[in-house]
Amino acid sequence: MSENTNLETKQIGDSVNIETDIIGKYIVRFISESDNYEDISSTLIKTLNNLGLS
Repeated sequence: MSENTNLETKQIGDSVNIETDIIGKYIVRFISESDNYEDISSTLIKTLNNLGLS
């Protein structure tokens, strides 16, 4: 395990910090490189709505 994490002490159900800015960069890159921008954008918005995150 990396010395920069504390995951080895975590149990199922424990809270963890997720770097959403990093995940967001991958999503933006994926959408911007896609030929189906409208389809991906629509699907993403629908998914966020269903999750109550928009």
